[in-house]
Amino acid sequence: MPQIRIQNLVKRYDHVEVIHGLDLEFEDNEFTVLVGPSGCGKSTTLRMIAGLENVSAGDIYIGNREVSQLEPRDRDLAMVFQDYALYPHMNVEKNISFALRLAKVDKATIAKRVQEVSVMLGLEHLLHRKPGELSGGQRQRVAMGRALARDASTLLMDEPLSNLDAKLRAQMRAELILMRKKVNKNIIYVTHDQIEAMTLGDRIVVMNDGYVQQHGTPEDLFCRPVNKFVAGFMGSPSMNFLSGNIHQRGDDFSVSGETFDFDIDPALNSEIRKLTDDTIFIGLRPSAFSMEYKPDCNKITLPVLVTEYCGSQTIIVSEISGSRVSIEVSSEERPVQGQNIDLYFKQKDMYIFDSKTEKALYPSH
Repeated sequence: MPQIRIQNLVKRYDHVEVIHGLDLEFEDNEFTVLVGPSGCGKSTTLRMIAGLENVSAGDIYIGNREVSQLEPRDRDLAMVFQDYALYPHMNVEKNISFALRLAKVDKATIAKRVQEVSVMLGLEHLLHRKPGELSGGQRQRVAMGRALARDASTLLMDEPLSNLDAKLRAQMRAELILMRKKVNKNIIYVTHDQIEAMTLGDRIVVMNDGYVQQHGTPEDLFCRPVNKFVAGFMGSPSMNFLSGNIHQRGDDFSVSGETFDFDIDPALNSEIRKLTDDTIFIGLRPSAFSMEYKPDCNKITLPVLVTEYCGSQTIIVSEISGSRVSIEVSSEERPVQGQNIDLYFKQKDMYIFDSKTEKALYPSH
C-alpha cells in the first residue's frame, strides 16, 4: 500500500482553481521530488498534504486513513520549511526537541532522540549555540533535525535549500543523500531546481500550471520526456527547440528550417507517416553536439556568438533559423567568438514533438 495517496485533489482560491484534480501515490521509504517553475502548485500541494492548506475537493490518504480534514498534528508528518522557522531564543538542543517537549515525551526519550539526530547531522558540537550563532547550512540542519526528532512516518521539505548560496546548496544536497540512507522514511521534497530534483529523487513529479506533466525516475524524465515542457525543464543547460517542416525523400524523411536540413532516423518512418501536420518541433540537448567529424551524423555550420567557460566544459551560444541555441563542448576544443564551426549530432539524439499537442513522438515513452 502507498504511504501517501492523493485522489482528484483540487485547490481553489476564491473562484480561481490552481490545482486541477491531482492523482499521485507516494510509496513507502521513497524520496519523491515535486519540481516545477514558480507558481506551478508544488508547494500548495505539499501544504495540503501537511494540512496547512484546506483542500477544496478530493482526498488525501496516509496509509489507509483519509486525512484531508485532520489537523496537521494528527497526520504523523514532519515538515522542514524554506525559512528554517527556528526559535531564536532557544539553543540547538531546545529547537530540535521542541515538538517532543510539546508532546510531553519523557526526558530520557527526548535526550536519546536529540543525541541520535545531532550525531546523524553533525550537530553534536553545536547543541548549546543559538540560531544567530550558526551559518545558513547549520541552521538548515537544525531545522531538519527538529523534523527528524519527531520520528514521523513522512518528512515534508518545502524548498529547504533555496536560501543557501550555490556552494552550500551543493554541500547540503550531499548531506541529504547521506541522511536519506540513515533514515527509514518517506520523503516528499519540493524544489524549483531541476538539478536538486535529479540528484535527490528516487522519483520526480514535474508540475506546471497546477497539473502533473510527468512522473518517473530521473532517467525517465531526462531521456524519455512525454512532452516539450518536460524536455525543456529537465536538464541544464536546457534543451534547444527548433520548428521545422517534414519532407519525404524516397522511403525516408528529413526536417528542415530556414537554415537547417536534418535527416530523421529511418526507424521513425512509420511514426512520421501517421502525422497529420508536416510541421514538428525538434529538440537537441546541448550535449548532443560534437565538433569532431562523425559519419552518418547530421551536420550544421554555426556562428559562435558567445562562449561561456565552465571549467572542463564550454557553453557556446549560437543561432539556428533565428532561435538561440546552447552547445556544450570540451574546453580543450573551445572555439573563438565570431568563428564559424561545424557541428555533428546523431539522428537518435534528435527529439521530435508534435507541433500542436507538443507531445513527444520520439523517444517514445
